[in-house]
Amino acid sequence: MPQKIEANLPFKSKPKNLKGFSKSSYIKNRKAVILDKDEKKKMSFVQALSTIRKASKIERRARNEERMLQKVRRNAKSEALKQAAEKAVKKKRYREAGKMDATKKLRAGY
Repeated sequence: MPQKIEANLPFKSKPKNLKGFSKSSYIKNRKAVILDKDEKKKMSFVQALSTIRKASKIERRARNEERMLQKVRRNAKSEALKQAAEKAVKKKRYREAGKMDATKKLRAGY
């Protein structure tokens, strides 16, 4: 667009000439790295070690998760038994309290 015409336009109508960001600037500035045989062997060894470490980490997490599930199951069973025992104790206690109240009412009535 000619500058004379653009100068006469209102501000909102003026074209916005913004430069786009170049996304490939990193790739353009990157330098090629050529490895010799020893460096290649070292890099492949380090990569193999990290692969083995990652695999063992995944296995360890899976075992840990299974162990935690077993623990939750055991705790659920023991919690159910504990609640049943508490329920029986409460039932016995309330029954005895009810009998005591009944005897008190009978004694008070006479």
